Amino acid sequence: GEDRVVASLLGNPTARLNRETYDRVAERADANPVLHAPFVRNAHVPLDMLNHVYLRVETNLRREIMRKFHGVSPAELETALEASRNHLSSAYGALPDDYQAAKEHVAALSKITPLQPPVLVRLLRENRRTAFLMAFAQLVDIDFDIGRRLLDSKDIDALAMLCRGAGFDRGLFVTLCITIMNDGGGISKAEKYGQLYEQVPISAAQRALRFWKVRAKGTTSAQAA
Repeated sequence: GEDRVVASLLGNPTARLNRETYDRVAERADANPVLHAPFVRNAHVPLDMLNHVYLRVETNLRREIMRKFHGVSPAELETALEASRNHLSSAYGALPDDYQAAKEHVAALSKITPLQPPVLVRLLRENRRTAFLMAFAQLVDIDFDIGRRLLDSKDIDALAMLCRGAGFDRGLFVTLCITIMNDGGGISKAEKYGQLYEQVPISAAQRALRFWKVRAKGTTSAQAA
């Protein structure tokens, strides 16, 4: 009942909500798909809050969010980026038990040679999940918890957006998908993932990636220090 009321309010073009209300609705939308479309399509939702729900909504709504990102001025984008940085939180969950060990492992790898994207495949195949997430977060420059949420949900669309924005090789992306999904699939699956990757516009991916970048130490880093 309450969700329908909120959805109706979001769909009312004359309704004006304050930022605090939008923030509460964004949190509520995390677990309530009925709110996704009206929230994304509301013309007054702050851009940083659209970013907050990006990984939760379906592909078509993600495209709508990307169009909104594309249509804003550099000044508006920077304002939203600052709000996103200030909103970083480790509320997604406690750090993994092996976080410190993984941090040391990735640091050791970095001393041998600067981290490069191919190391991600190796870490996955060695079943070093936390180390993979840490290396991925460093290479793509996002918060650890965003990567963890993406991997937990096996969100290939979001992975494509992040990898494309960071300039990963198509073949590497395909290998990551096959390893993460663990579904075999052979040539047909590889082609599917490759086509998905190519369909992501580079400029749009880079623009979206700016919202996920960590320009300062996030709360995860602070906890692990």
